[in-house]
Amino acid sequence: MSTVGEVTVGSQCHKLLGMRDFTSARHLVKMNKQLGKDWQKLDQVEAICDVIIAAENRLRNGFMDYYGMLRATRFGPVVLDDFRRLMKLLDWRCNGLPSSQEAAQYAYQAWSMLSKPVMKARYDLDISSPMVGMVQLGFPEGSSFVPKEQNPNQDIGRGNDNKVVVISDDDDDDDGDQDMITMARTAKVFKINGKRVKFIPLKKKKRKDSSTSNVRKT
Repeated sequence: MSTVGEVTVGSQCHKLLGMRDFTSARHLVKMNKQLGKDWQKLDQVEAICDVIIAAENRLRNGFMDYYGMLRATRFGPVVLDDFRRLMKLLDWRCNGLPSSQEAAQYAYQAWSMLSKPVMKARYDLDISSPMVGMVQLGFPEGSSFVPKEQNPNQDIGRGNDNKVVVISDDDDDDDGDQDMITMARTAKVFKINGKRVKFIPLKKKKRKDSSTSNVRKT
């Protein structure tokens, strides 16, 4: 038979779970456990909160926290008996609290990943590698430092300096990717990492080279 205190705490937890305030619900559970309360409902509420909080808060590199969703130690073994105990706490037939089925689905998803040795090994490698996480989130694997006050691709209009670095997309250029040439004073150049740069597309460069050769023939 439930006591008045158990009913009251259970009602408060039910309300918090319904509001999806899992952090407050878990805090309420821990407070009552510290007071020596050993009610089954507290374990059920805590299981829901632990799983969903882990599922909704991704790791720093963007991956799902599958270990947290199983209440397991990161990089450690996942034990079938522990998973069964967790699923029993989340079983809708004995846990009618809000979000219990949602938590059970998250736990099963995590188990499906970590119970397979090959997938677990790959996941462990991924979450331990910051570079993989950066790519996952869309960040470049490597980038050079550029001071905030400097715009690396700043269009500085017409150049007043004849000498500029020319970058071509012609991979077969015998002179290399970067050559120093004399440009007209009216040429539009860009300032990239402190250098004055003009980009010459391959077709444009070939036309330019062709016109130069024609002039020589004449």
